[in-house]
Amino acid sequence: MLCVLSLLPLSGCGVQNRNADDSEETVKIVTSFYPLYIMMMNLADGISGVEIDNMAEPKTGCLHDYQLRPRDLVCLEGADVFLANGGGMEDFLGDVLEAYPHLNIIYAMDGLEESDLLEGHEHDHEGEEHDHEEEHDHEEEVNPHTWMNMELYKKEIAYIADALSEIDPDHQEEYEANEMAYADKIDTLIEEYAELEEKEEKPGCVLLHESFVY
Repeated sequence: MLCVLSLLPLSGCGVQNRNADDSEETVKIVTSFYPLYIMMMNLADGISGVEIDNMAEPKTGCLHDYQLRPRDLVCLEGADVFLANGGGMEDFLGDVLEAYPHLNIIYAMDGLEESDLLEGHEHDHEGEEHDHEEEHDHEEEVNPHTWMNMELYKKEIAYIADALSEIDPDHQEEYEANEMAYADKIDTLIEEYAELEEKEEKPGCVLLHESFVY
């Protein structure tokens, strides 16, 4: 599916999903990269009046070294909300905020506690800015790949649903219903994973990327 999506025409954004009728006013939500786009596909499922765009192409990996492109700013044109991971992942946010200073930005990692986070490798990030510094004080050595942990993923989804409900109260009930339905699917995966944990422990494994630590 990723291969197919990567071949879609790219006028401004990597992937687009529109639930809105062309005749009605829409709420445009742009995600920074594909894992967050999957979140929003589920949270906005079936909600008329919500348009979802994904900025980075699906084949893009982590955003540590991502370079903002002119068409990314085109993608953000008219956006009401930008959904970012946070934790130092989006190094380019300084340029985004400079171009769109009034853009609502939701950081998925704001839904987590410091105790939830694992230590990570330091990356060279410059320019990431936040509206409320006390809410975005994750250090650079924090591992930001929290969506890889299903329990943390659920916390982020619940936080994002609440944040969207405040920004777009007309669809609050739908965001909440979709969040609950999506959480049920994730709970099923958690139960399946618990069955794997009951099997005999193995000596260990070598991880090729820090994201898999979660």
